[in-house]
Amino acid sequence: MAALNCNKRRRIISEQEDHDLTEPDWSGLQPELVEFILSKLSIINMIRCQAVCSAWCLVVKTISSSGFSPWLIVRDDYDAGSFCFFSTAEEDKIFKIKKHESVGRRDRCIGSSNGWLVLWDDRWVPYLLNPFSQVRIQLPSFPWLQHAHVRQHRVSRYFLFRKVILLSNPSQDKNNHAVVVIYWNMHSRATKLCFCKNGDREWTDIDGNLEVYSDIVCHNDMLYAIGKDCSIEAWDCRGPRPIKILSLKPLLESRQQTGMEKFIDGRYHKIKNKYYLVESSGKLLLVVRNTYYLPYRMLYFDVYELDFNEERWVLVESIGDRVLFLGKNHSMSMSAAKSFPGCEGDSIHFTSDYRTNGHYEVGVFSLGRETVKPYTVKVRRPPLWITPNMW
Repeated sequence: MAALNCNKRRRIISEQEDHDLTEPDWSGLQPELVEFILSKLSIINMIRCQAVCSAWCLVVKTISSSGFSPWLIVRDDYDAGSFCFFSTAEEDKIFKIKKHESVGRRDRCIGSSNGWLVLWDDRWVPYLLNPFSQVRIQLPSFPWLQHAHVRQHRVSRYFLFRKVILLSNPSQDKNNHAVVVIYWNMHSRATKLCFCKNGDREWTDIDGNLEVYSDIVCHNDMLYAIGKDCSIEAWDCRGPRPIKILSLKPLLESRQQTGMEKFIDGRYHKIKNKYYLVESSGKLLLVVRNTYYLPYRMLYFDVYELDFNEERWVLVESIGDRVLFLGKNHSMSMSAAKSFPGCEGDSIHFTSDYRTNGHYEVGVFSLGRETVKPYTVKVRRPPLWITPNMW
């Protein structure tokens, strides 16, 4: 009898241990509780959590719909099997995300827009890649890039293509997206615009009159482009092909220079200004980057808002709570309080296209204080901002 009781106790204990080892049903948690917990996690941990179950995946999608603070691509070496991202919102950490298996060792990243990277393979054929969802979308090739004389020039793909943006987000509708490129035409020695939509087998040149295009942006479902003389052209891109609807040359409101700026202007070399277009809170902004070479280098930014009625660029003293992210990427504007906790508003985060002392410059400019604070990270490859997009 004692032996039977002992065996019964062992069986009960064994059953209890088996029950304790049973995997918990995480999908059974209330969605509100899951959303509260996941919203406290870093982006990289949210990416991991979305693989738990379909219910968690939907919660992550809900959280990500409000947007994340941008990350900076800091390294994309030929032999690296991962993209390396730097996040100031994540305590200045560097994260690695494994590259999609289709990304070749010689593929180069030359742009980003709406959470997607634009890459060129070793045959100079472009494609879109979402490094977070690992979705790839092939784009048409550029026939003129395949010509021998173009290859003989050994021009970097990074500089042949000045800017690439998405007019519509493939994450929202993979069957309906459009891409616009500013490229350097080696025959006419001028920059041109071209366009393609999902399903197109070739790129279509966009009718434009400017000799040099500095930047492009999507604003109110329209494509806006700015020239080196601050002229503006716009196209309606809601149809099969862009239709030009606007061409004007707004006056640029002059800013009264400080005594130091007058002193610098008269004695030191100033490289040509660099222009960026940004859509911010429903307004079209022009950001002018000014660089002086002194015994040391000095950098500052001016911000203007386009007054469509008066046809002039109006100087803006402050952008309030907004934070701008400028560079080779699609220019972005975000709320410091809502999208970038811990970040100072009224500021511009920027990258450079050229190396300084072996590294590409990355920093933040305060409009209020007119000061530049460099990032702590060292960037050896051309840097890009990208907003994590997990779909």
